[in-house]
Amino acid sequence: MKLFGFGKKDSDIPKSTNTPTDSSVHTVTRDERPEAPVIRSLADQCAELASQISREPDKVSLKDAGEFLREALLVDPECVEAMAAAGRLGLVYEDLFGYYVPYMGEETSDPETWAFRALELEPLHPGAWNILCRVAAHDRDFGKTIELAESMRENGIHTCESLYLLAWALKHVDREEEALVTYNAAIEIGDGWEGRAHYECAELLDRLDRPDEAGPHYLAAARLRPGASDRQHAAGFFFERTGDLAAALECWERGVSCDDTLDDIGPSMARSGTERVRKRMAENG
Repeated sequence: MKLFGFGKKDSDIPKSTNTPTDSSVHTVTRDERPEAPVIRSLADQCAELASQISREPDKVSLKDAGEFLREALLVDPECVEAMAAAGRLGLVYEDLFGYYVPYMGEETSDPETWAFRALELEPLHPGAWNILCRVAAHDRDFGKTIELAESMRENGIHTCESLYLLAWALKHVDREEEALVTYNAAIEIGDGWEGRAHYECAELLDRLDRPDEAGPHYLAAARLRPGASDRQHAAGFFFERTGDLAAALECWERGVSCDDTLDDIGPSMARSGTERVRKRMAENG
């Protein structure tokens, strides 16, 4: 079984130089842990937290999540779901996270630390492998991203996120056709990353001058994230250019109510697009 990068010893895992401020931190021993149903409940809550971090990181309170994960890890230092959620938060909040979640008396914000600790306990944990892929992609290490994601597939770990990252990396090393197949495989799984997969698949097909294939992906990406101005704008311009004015109008009208930009430039652009398309539709009768 090929497990890329697995097998780090705990002594090899980088430690934070931060020191915990709470001297009362106590690692619960195996005999002191609560009954299994309580641990499973904590693990389930951590799994849901990790999923929410992936879908809507802006809605996750860093402090609240940190306190919850600290409790989970103190109750069960081998709670793999808590480790995966901690790695997720480390990816989202980077260095800030280490100040909120001490791990067994030590603090760390390194996502790979959490991922490797989780994999030592559960070598095929999808969330931990996703973290390693995300770190490689963040570093723009296309080769490592491909190797990690393909290793996951070889070992039967199929997630929308890892396939999306694999497609993204393949695109950057000029393996466009493989990237398109992989984007569509990610979309089929659809566990929260399919909107991004649709969007980048559309852009790639558009660049390859395949507008008939790109259109449905642009529209799906825009509908899946109605509050994302960049998706509404990209789809609006695309459909204007290709002559599908009804689809263009749908996207521009959605863009008018987007409030994800710091100023009014997003809605203003969408209003201009809406007026432009309505004028063309009127001229066409």
